[in-house]
Amino acid sequence: MAHLLRFSFCLLLFSFVYGARELADVSPTGQGVKLPLKKQGDNYLVTVGFGTPKLDLTLMVDTGSAATWIKCKPCITCKPNETLFDPLQSSTFSNCSSANNCQSNQRLDYHDGSKVDGNSVQDTLTLTSQVFFPRFEFLCGYNPSGFDKVEGLLALGLTDNSFIHQTSQAFSQKFGYCLPSSDSSTGFLAFGDEAAAACKPLFHVSLVLGPKRDNQNYYINLFAITIGQKILPMPSSSQKALLDSGTRTTRLPPSVYSELSSSFLELMSEYPIVESGKMCFNLEGHDLSTAYIPTITLHFGDSLDLTLGSPSVVFSDGESNPNSKVCLAFAEDEETIIGSHQLENVNILYDIANSQVGLSLNPGCGSY
Repeated sequence: MAHLLRFSFCLLLFSFVYGARELADVSPTGQGVKLPLKKQGDNYLVTVGFGTPKLDLTLMVDTGSAATWIKCKPCITCKPNETLFDPLQSSTFSNCSSANNCQSNQRLDYHDGSKVDGNSVQDTLTLTSQVFFPRFEFLCGYNPSGFDKVEGLLALGLTDNSFIHQTSQAFSQKFGYCLPSSDSSTGFLAFGDEAAAACKPLFHVSLVLGPKRDNQNYYINLFAITIGQKILPMPSSSQKALLDSGTRTTRLPPSVYSELSSSFLELMSEYPIVESGKMCFNLEGHDLSTAYIPTITLHFGDSLDLTLGSPSVVFSDGESNPNSKVCLAFAEDEETIIGSHQLENVNILYDIANSQVGLSLNPGCGSY
């Protein structure tokens, strides 16, 4: 997510008290691990291994949920050519222990309407040949809907059976990433000291409990938004903003989005409208570096302002000519969400032992 001023986010979050669920055993590791992260459409993908012998699967990375799952045989809704994990082919597979309060026939529902049904199981999760976790607990999904282009989901939210908790002995509840801005570029997903080394915070903002005292996701205060010279205060009931790599565009409450889109429409008046309901314009003959795109600034807690450049304010939706349809990368929602598009090409570090978000200047993902 490119900006005129490109910051590197270091997210330092609350300490949470977890239940007595057993941590996954940890292989002998070094100081952390760093994995390549690719973009495919609206998703950010990482490849990890499950089972023995390991089967490499490409998973969507999601900070907005906490249950990791993969597509398993037998799968009701999967396509014939999809790579599926077969529990019968893994010598280390086991059904999840009842002592861990595991559940069968679970359904996970997501904000965009996608969902998956599955059962809690355990097997070895392999990140690299030197970093692996026996008896890692995850969901074997047999009825996914809305996940046609991925083989599962690596969830980085916070619960007592989450990836973050199960790997805490190895990684001290630290992870970080840089989301690539195109299918041809490569970002990274890092854990432990490898993640900490990728982000050197210069600015800090406090993390807050989410709506209904949600402590399973990552929230920061968003107090206002500026577009051009106009400041749009956030309603007090909508100031807690979810940081979510699984949501593309930033979501705002109806009253704020209405003012933002009206101002954007006025400031973009020199360009033809393509799709007014989605705030889309025809910029043929221009590129984002020469076209006039209004600057938008997000005013977070602790007096931290993040100014978004053109690539973070809009996205291209034209098929043959990307600039034939350029749309505002904000949408209306009942929940306030900072989307992945606004955070591409930024290093983001989550350190859950601390309750702050740290940011530092960075030119982007760089070379992996």
